[in-house]
Amino acid sequence: MQNEQKILPFIHKNAKEIIKKGKVIIIVNKNIYVIEYNGKKYYCRLDSKGKIESLSEQWA
Repeated sequence: MQNEQKILPFIHKNAKEIIKKGKVIIIVNKNIYVIEYNGKKYYCRLDSKGKIESLSEQWA
């Protein structure tokens, strides 16, 4: 996972910190991950180049 991100409204404001300090708990497929950070789970989607397309908190 690269630490670059696209400019989209679906990226959490603390994306860089979540990517650096969070723990990948589920790899859904090669481009979709579930990351845990500070007791919360985040859904991370990457594009084909490994850049973050979206990073949002899971609600359920």
